[in-house]
Amino acid sequence: MYQKIRNRPSVRQLYQLQLEASHDITLEESEKLTNSLQQRLVDAFTRAYYTLRLHRQGTVILLTALRKGESWPLERMAADDPFLAPTLGRLAVSRGLG
Repeated sequence: MYQKIRNRPSVRQLYQLQLEASHDITLEESEKLTNSLQQRLVDAFTRAYYTLRLHRQGTVILLTALRKGESWPLERMAADDPFLAPTLGRLAVSRGLG
């Protein structure tokens, strides 16, 4: 039974075949759309991951630096994490710190 399920095409594959049969879309177009969507999902996950990471780690780093009177550590963080610095900036402004 598991083998039958495993060998069955996915809903996406079945719909792709249906679209190709009706000449609504080519295989290349379908693969481009699939890859584009997959990349958008990866990008969204990455942004969500770094936002969560910010709230766990970045807030402490930012508040500690600001309380000590240090300048913004954003340049150093931006080199390591491309999503961290802009998000920290928005967080600081929203809390009246920047």
